[in-house]
Amino acid sequence: YEPFDAPCTAAVRDFFNAHPDINVLLTYHSYGNLVLWPWGYTYNPIADAYDRQVHEIMGQQYASYTGYTPQQASDLYIADGTTDDWSYGTTQNDAMPCFSFTVEMGNEFYPPPSVLPGMCADNYDGALYFIDCADNPYKVLGGTETVTITNPGEGEIVSGTVNITTTTTGCIDTVEFYIDSTLEYTDTTTPFEYSWDTTAYSDGPHTIEVKGYCSGTYKDNDIINVTVNNAPSYITITNPQAGATVNGKVLITTDTSVDIDTVEFYIDDSLKNTDTSAPFEYNWNTRSSGDGQHTITVKGYASGQFKDDDQITVTVKNKKNSIAILSLLIFFIPAGIYYRRR
Repeated sequence: YEPFDAPCTAAVRDFFNAHPDINVLLTYHSYGNLVLWPWGYTYNPIADAYDRQVHEIMGQQYASYTGYTPQQASDLYIADGTTDDWSYGTTQNDAMPCFSFTVEMGNEFYPPPSVLPGMCADNYDGALYFIDCADNPYKVLGGTETVTITNPGEGEIVSGTVNITTTTTGCIDTVEFYIDSTLEYTDTTTPFEYSWDTTAYSDGPHTIEVKGYCSGTYKDNDIINVTVNNAPSYITITNPQAGATVNGKVLITTDTSVDIDTVEFYIDDSLKNTDTSAPFEYNWNTRSSGDGQHTITVKGYASGQFKDDDQITVTVKNKKNSIAILSLLIFFIPAGIYYRRR
């Protein structure tokens, strides 16, 4: 058998994958009167300290409503392929993983119908508690609530549409996004972010501020400064000039727009150098290319995205010294012959 061979488990998988905003998953089994969390396949605890604490706190709080025993699943016995291992394991590296639990209800595998109403009533408050945690399970950690801008960076040059992203700690459940002190967007769902269209703003310096709230109460803010530059990106070869005759070592220099952060230098379509700091330039040894016509191409990039290029053609001529030597030989050889004849 393969994982998800059964139609019912495949349906659960497909529903889960289609809803990446599921932050808490709870399954009910019988029996044992237990509240279980990952891992079940190993005795090792969850590696991420915060995720482990959230599972422990939520599991213990649920158990406080039911009188069940809260524990890591493998404390019962090792079991591979459990729902809570899978759902947390596949999301554990996400900004908001899915905190996953299994509740073992009752004292027998097949409880009689007569006990079901009582079992449901016993688990009612615990289920409501999990629902209350579902918007942001990390809030159970308490402590200091913070909100921090993670993109763009302080002092960054931005253009077009910029995805402003944040990280939060504690119970932050709402983040407001301000541009130049004007509220532009309010996000109530993690991950808290805002797509900012900078083309609606003038080129130049602007401030981005985020404010974090917990249950309507202000908790923290973060502010950064950026520069908007929506002028067309460009790159131009400033030396040598198109059509020039060059020899020896030639310093290829460029003029670029401020957003350009990487320049590639090509000779006859062959990449020779990549410069990541201004002024963008390349010292070309023309002797390695041979005499004749050659193309110089430069390509400019901003944050890994191609923006513009420029190309010129020059003529390499490095053989004049050889011609001079040959001329001297031609001059002196007849003189030598004449001297011997005398």
